[in-house]
Amino acid sequence: MDLELAREVFRVLSRSPEGLSREELAQALGVGDRQARDAVALAAEKAALMGYIIGMDPETNRYVLLNLNTPEAKSPAKKRQAKRVLAYIRSYFETTYRRYSLMAQAYARAYGESPDVSQPAQPSLFEADPDSILRRVVLAWDRGDQAALEDALEEARNAIRVWR
Repeated sequence: MDLELAREVFRVLSRSPEGLSREELAQALGVGDRQARDAVALAAEKAALMGYIIGMDPETNRYVLLNLNTPEAKSPAKKRQAKRVLAYIRSYFETTYRRYSLMAQAYARAYGESPDVSQPAQPSLFEADPDSILRRVVLAWDRGDQAALEDALEEARNAIRVWR
């Protein structure tokens, strides 16, 4: 995924307080719709770590960037908007899970066993996120949580393929 394009999503949306439609965002980025949506997804992941929400507001049908670190973010209107963006994302998760669950049941009926999907079809979607691992290590260290620290370090070792 293109990190520079994700950064451009952030820049473009930060200059558009009312947000942008799908078409406007793709045009501003100079890419097609699918590539723009992928860039929004990556931008949303990276920005969330810094207290921002990026996504589609289904009420306005526009992509928005919400800075949750500002006093304005505490307003009831901004809080409702943030909830709408989160609900929109969650609806995708729920429908995808429902579709997976039904297909797994069909597989089990057809083959008499549960599908073993421990090996992802798209490994890059499931690779460890270095930022996430580092955050877990730091938080565990700060809390003095030895078990969580060991788990996070083990995940880091596996991610970079270093074993003791």
